[in-house]
This record gives sequence, C-alpha cells and structure tokens, in this order.
Amino acid sequence: MRCAHDGYCVVSGSPYNDPFYLTCEARPLAFARPGFFVSIKDSLVPNPLSARRVAQLKSIVWPVLIVLGAILIFVLLKATKPDAPQATVEEKVWPVSVLSLQRQALSPSQSLYGRVESEQMVTLASPVTGVVAERPLLAGEAFRKGERLLALDGVDLSVPLARAQAELADIEAQRSAQMLTQTANRKKLVREKKILALKETELARNQDLLKRDLVSESAVDQAREALARQEYAVVTARLAVEQHETTLAKLAAQQKRAKANVREAEMNRERGIVDAPFDGRVASVSVSPGDRVSAGATLMRFYDLNSLVLRARLPREHLKGLYRAQASETNVQATFETPDGEVFLPLIRLDGEASASGVDGFFALPAALTYLRPGDLLSATLHLPKHEGVFAVPYSALYGTDRVYVVEASRLQPRRVTLLGQTEQAGQTWALLQGEIKEGERLVTTHLPNAVGGLKVSIKENVASERSELGGRL
Repeated sequence: MRCAHDGYCVVSGSPYNDPFYLTCEARPLAFARPGFFVSIKDSLVPNPLSARRVAQLKSIVWPVLIVLGAILIFVLLKATKPDAPQATVEEKVWPVSVLSLQRQALSPSQSLYGRVESEQMVTLASPVTGVVAERPLLAGEAFRKGERLLALDGVDLSVPLARAQAELADIEAQRSAQMLTQTANRKKLVREKKILALKETELARNQDLLKRDLVSESAVDQAREALARQEYAVVTARLAVEQHETTLAKLAAQQKRAKANVREAEMNRERGIVDAPFDGRVASVSVSPGDRVSAGATLMRFYDLNSLVLRARLPREHLKGLYRAQASETNVQATFETPDGEVFLPLIRLDGEASASGVDGFFALPAALTYLRPGDLLSATLHLPKHEGVFAVPYSALYGTDRVYVVEASRLQPRRVTLLGQTEQAGQTWALLQGEIKEGERLVTTHLPNAVGGLKVSIKENVASERSELGGRL
C-alpha cells in the first residue's frame, strides 16, 4: 500500500517467516523479517492478504451505502412533499320529464290475438256406397244458396230404395194373409167345437147301449178314442186363433222396420244430391268425380259465411269486469283495423270453461270480413267497460307491470300500481293504472335504466310544462 505520511508499517511475512524485500522507487531498501518496523516514505508495499480484505469490504460497504442513501432520500422527499388537495365527490343529478297525474273516467282496452273459426262447419259424408257423379266446386270457392255442391250416381241411390220398398210390400202381404188365416181359423174352431159335442153325445149313447148289452165294449172304446182326438183338434184350432195376435204384432213390427228402411233409403237418395243450404264457401274437398266411396266416407267440408267468429283468449284480470258487463247486459266489443277503416266485433259469448290464463271469447265478424278463412290469425283491440278514478300514463313511466316513480324533493319515490289495460290518448297508446299514486303527483315519464328510490333528479321544465298541458287536455 502507499503511505500517506512518514511512519512505520508492519511487515507481515508468510507462515514460514520468509524474508521480504521492501522496495521504494524500484530499489531494494532493506532485508527485513516479519515483525520488523521499517520506516518508509512513498513506498509501495505489496500485501496480497490486505488487498483481498479491502476488496471484500468494498463489495459490502458500497451496496449498503447506496441503500442507506436511497432510504435517506425517500424519507427526505416524503417529509418535504406538499399536501394534496382533498377530492370532493358530487352526486350525479339525472334530468327527467314528469307528468302531473289527473284522475279520469276511461275505458281500458286490451290487445287480443285470436283465430277465425266457423260455428257452422258442415262435414258432408256419403250416405251409401256408390260413385261420385258430380262435384262442381273446389276448396276455397264460394257458392250461393241452392247451388249444386255434390251428387252421387242415381243408380246407387235408387237400388237401396227399391230393395226397402220390396221388403215393405212383402211384410204387408204377409199381414193380409195372416188376417185371412185368422178368419179361417175362427171358423174352423167353431166347427171343431160342434164336432166335439157330437163325439161327446155319441160316447154317451154307446155307453147307454152297453149297459143294455146292445153294443160291444169295443164300440164304446172307439167312441171314447174319437172324442179324445176331437178334443185335441179343438185345442189346436183354439191355439191357431190365439196365436193370431202374436203373429200380427210380429208382422206389424216388421212392417214398421220396412217402412223405416224405405224412409232411410229415401233420405239417402236425397242426401246423395247436395244443394247449398246457405251462402258459404268450400273448406276442403276429399273426392273427385268417378271416385267410388263407401258409406260414411267424408266427401267435402263447407261453412256458412255468416257463421265466422273470432276466438280470442281474454286475460284473467279482465274477467270480473266482463262478467259484470254480461250480467248487466252491457255491450262489449272489439275493434279491428282494415284498409277501409275500423270495424266493430261485438262479443257474443264466452266459452263454457276457463283456464289459469283466462277464458276464450267469441266475437262476431261483420260482413266486411267474410273474406277471411277459418284458421286466419287476427289482432284486435278489446274495449272494456269504463273505470272511474284511473290514471293514463305513458308506457315509458312503467317499470315492469306494477311500479312507477314520482318526484318528491328532487328524488325518486317508488309507487305500486295495477295495470288495468291501455287506452288511446292523443293518438298514442298509454297505460291505464290504479294504485298508490295520487292526483297531482309528478310522475316520472323518462325511463331510467338505474331508477331506484332516492335517486336525485332534476325536472326538465319545458318538457314538464308540455306534459302538464297534455294531461290537462286529456
């Protein structure tokens, strides 16, 4: 190492106490041993062990010093930093439009979706087995009353009638013969009774002669046998007379059955030729001319144009009002928009069974809608009886189906309501409500996605005045 001033340095040797040469300015100065004190000046003293220790200390001290310096700088900067200004959070105010509520007497309306049906759909079936001779109309074609719809072959219709008439004639002939037979049987019974009386007299005479020994015993036996045979003949004749009533009743029943068969055959002949009973339209056709059909097979279906109705499901919440209207015979009707204007569909009846969702109502279709077909879907508007003390509000004010908000002290307040239906107001469809809302309250009509009770709002003055004026006109 280099000495900074005159002094003494301890010369350290190796473990074996070998001598070291100390030099100064590259020349030998002295021969020394470890432990000697040598006075040197500006001399370099090479000492490998000391240099290693110095290097180790440097590798430790410098990182420590750097870390301590960094900590000191951090503490100093933190102690001298200026105070940050405190942030103030302002509550957001939501601009809304409001409507001043006013009670009114209004008739609620309800959108209905229904299907067109026919209350007089006729299914034409074949009365006999035969061949289709005529079928001038196809499915979808309209017809007038009296127009020919379908006809079976005349032979197929005439043969069953001729057969039934022949059976009836046979039964009537049998009855006439039975009447003649009864007359003969009665006469026979009278004769047999007379013969029986003669046989009884003959037997008595022979018995008397036998007592006087004028006839033999065999003669008496023969008379007795003849009497027995005659008694049997009388019984047979009486049975034939008595069976007449039973036979006559059986023939009368057969005659009635034969007459019914004739009547059925005549009806089948009439039904085999079908003319339109009313103005209508063919719904479907199942046969063509020349087809052979069996008895009971479906030939075609058609319906009366005046029998078309709209069948629509009426919501359960409106059933009480509809029942009251029916009880008081109040007319309830729906409206349907056509290209030519609005038409009215009167409610003619309600279905006999209800379900959890409501009950089906049947609305008569006017002549202007007879172009519709069964199965068509229609959207109509039902007009219910008028309600007193209700509020008409825009649908944008409604949250779900049972909640609205009013403004009190610049904050939203929730109100529970009941949706009665809808109504037309100034050309717009508004909701008709009843519930916790009161007349004069300011109803929020701006639909806020984050609406909650207590939310701070501000009223748009120009829109609020317009809404109030609109509510006043309604």
